[in-house]
Amino acid sequence: MSRASLTCSLREKENGGKPFPKEHLKLVVAQISELCRVLEGEGVTVRRPDIIDWSKPYSTPDFKSTGLYAAMPRDILLVVGDEIIEAPMAWRSRFFEYRAYRPLLREYFRRGARWTTAPKPLMQDELYDNTVIIANQVTHFKVTISNHFHLTWRFIFFGTKKSFPQIQAGS
Repeated sequence: MSRASLTCSLREKENGGKPFPKEHLKLVVAQISELCRVLEGEGVTVRRPDIIDWSKPYSTPDFKSTGLYAAMPRDILLVVGDEIIEAPMAWRSRFFEYRAYRPLLREYFRRGARWTTAPKPLMQDELYDNTVIIANQVTHFKVTISNHFHLTWRFIFFGTKKSFPQIQAGS
């Protein structure tokens, strides 16, 4: 395991590839099921991502990891009109999260939706600032307000540094 994946996020390191506690899952399943029931009662078509075994390790030429979840489509997908925009993830454990949504995306694409995918970073060690350790919510807040994140500007995902004028290169 690389240094970057150890310090990228304590939450990612501790939880990547591990199931959520059964009590937590039971509560979440009940809440989501009720939300789906209410939405369907209002005429909304509810769609769900594929179930993926996130405990299986995977690798690319640049890193190894296990998955985390596909529970937050708001982090990876944005719908604007008839266009679905797919964003890359910054955590290695969420790199392949898009796979849970691909069957739905392909279906919508075949039915006429536009589908834009931002380039995925290589997630090399140089992408991460190993001095940033997010151990809890207080640390996370302090890091956020200081504009010092665990990602570096060595690789711009898309756009340019000029797209983010409030953050200086190397910050």
